[in-house]
Amino acid sequence: MGNLYEYFSAADDASAVTALETGAEDAGFASLGAVKGIGPDIGLGNLEAVLTGLSFDQVSQDPRFEAVITPETEDEGTWIVALTDRLRDGLAGVTPDQLLTIAERWAATFEYGNPKPDLVADFLGRLVDLAIQAQARKHRLYCWLSL
Repeated sequence: MGNLYEYFSAADDASAVTALETGAEDAGFASLGAVKGIGPDIGLGNLEAVLTGLSFDQVSQDPRFEAVITPETEDEGTWIVALTDRLRDGLAGVTPDQLLTIAERWAATFEYGNPKPDLVADFLGRLVDLAIQAQARKHRLYCWLSL
């Protein structure tokens, strides 16, 4: 089946952790729903690099980059990681006329396959909308992962 990722916003780490059992959407958080193929590590790290002009190494130095915020449990197949505020703010600053150009630059960083920029732009547009909402509400972004 593969990894599932659900990107969502929450007020803080403590409230985000409440999505662990059910997933973010079922817990009532603003969410993109489950997606495959774009993880919070390399995938969104490369996106943050495209948005900010930083290198991937610089992006990965942020303490919130892929920081696991859920307590250790016996079920190691599901957890929640934080996304950086810099990614949220970079996404929130993307205008509709920049979307395809950023999607093309981001798609060029994918290690496997050659995704079509219009498909990447669709996901990116939804992520931008989530970031705009999160920024307006002073929320942070998170990813619920299920292996």
